[in-house]
Amino acid sequence: MFTIKKILVPIDSFTNSNPLVDYATFYAEKFGATLTFVHVLENPMAYEGFAVAEFEAELAKHVERDMEKFIREQSELGDTCTGFVLNGSAPTEIVDFAKKENFDLIIIGSHRYNAIERFILGSVAEKVAHRASCPVVIYNSIG
Repeated sequence: MFTIKKILVPIDSFTNSNPLVDYATFYAEKFGATLTFVHVLENPMAYEGFAVAEFEAELAKHVERDMEKFIREQSELGDTCTGFVLNGSAPTEIVDFAKKENFDLIIIGSHRYNAIERFILGSVAEKVAHRASCPVVIYNSIG
């Protein structure tokens, strides 16, 4: 029998993720599962240098603080909620983390790109759905 005890929820914004969080919380409550939020910090600079390294370190600290605050704000979830910041390519990091940590389900938001935007930019949600070793629910908010 398939059970859902660990749900991974990638978020790309700490301020505009409420509908996704509410949706994931609904799933977690129904299945008695834990929620783990993950934010992937993609390398903002493709080249190396002293100033870039300092910038990336400051950016990482800022994002870590934002994640900690975000998790504190999810206080109604109690101890069933954790958060991590990863570095790298979002689809790759999400899929690898989900597999490594044995998640049962991924719930990921979609930006609702049109066909041209999706072709040019790609879709993290689609890439995760195609590569993940567990089921993926793509949440498409209506607002």
